[in-house]
Amino acid sequence: MKATTQTTEAASKSLVVNKGNWRHQSYVFFAFTWAYVGLIHQLSFINWRWTTVHGLLLSTAVLLVLHRLSAPWRLLCLAGIDWLAVAWKLPEHPNHIIFSWVINLTLITTWLIARNRCRPEQDFRELWTGFFAPLLRCSIAILFTLNPISRRWLYYQPLKMNLPRVCYRH
Repeated sequence: MKATTQTTEAASKSLVVNKGNWRHQSYVFFAFTWAYVGLIHQLSFINWRWTTVHGLLLSTAVLLVLHRLSAPWRLLCLAGIDWLAVAWKLPEHPNHIIFSWVINLTLITTWLIARNRCRPEQDFRELWTGFFAPLLRCSIAILFTLNPISRRWLYYQPLKMNLPRVCYRH
């Protein structure tokens, strides 16, 4: 009976460690994916991304995140620089750039919340992932719900207009 209790306790402790490890792996995977998406955008918009100050800052932030995925402050810098670069020229962006702007705002906001709630014995990356992951999942669900509505709306409007731009101007 005692051996069974010890085995059960050991198994439950390993599940807790694995759960934490899963969140850390989720953070690293998200950091890689978000930086990789940023790199693809950097390479596809060469005309302004490499020649302006905010383009060079954004490129540097992307490379810093890719160099060390486990550093949360690097992902925060990438989100902040990208958020400012997009905000600087609102609303003249395609829908997916505005959506990435919302994601970056979510990352910045949840970083502040997680920073205030993090205790010394906690891993900040795990706590931060626990805050932003559910919000990003909801954001993606909302995006895929509203996307068909905006596409339907565009059939009746000139193709050069997009829904966020029109909503911003009105």
